[in-house]
Amino acid sequence: MGIRLLGSIEDDNYTIIQFLLSGGRYILAIFLRCHFASIVTHEANKTKMYLCNFLMKHNDPQLTEQIKIILQQMSSGTTSFQLCGLVNLDNSLFLSTMLALVGYFIIILQSYMSEVDSEN
Repeated sequence: MGIRLLGSIEDDNYTIIQFLLSGGRYILAIFLRCHFASIVTHEANKTKMYLCNFLMKHNDPQLTEQIKIILQQMSSGTTSFQLCGLVNLDNSLFLSTMLALVGYFIIILQSYMSEVDSEN
């Protein structure tokens, strides 16, 4: 006997739609967090480039010294957001999460379809 995840066959259309819509909210939350973290990381890297260009164009000694200090601090490490030091929070995390979700959804769908076939 197959795994019964969703109730009776008559209610399945509504249940499947409800299941997909409730999961969509979490997918959207993961996407927004990953996307915004990726944008902020990209902007921080662009700031380093802008400061280097500004440093080459201006000759004010006091300003040049301050920009050099800021660039040294920014260059000491990479700019990225991490989740507890385990993974980087960026678009690649969202892609791997989506691939895992699609894989699990296919497994659940196959299990459900084999149960429907066995009832007919």
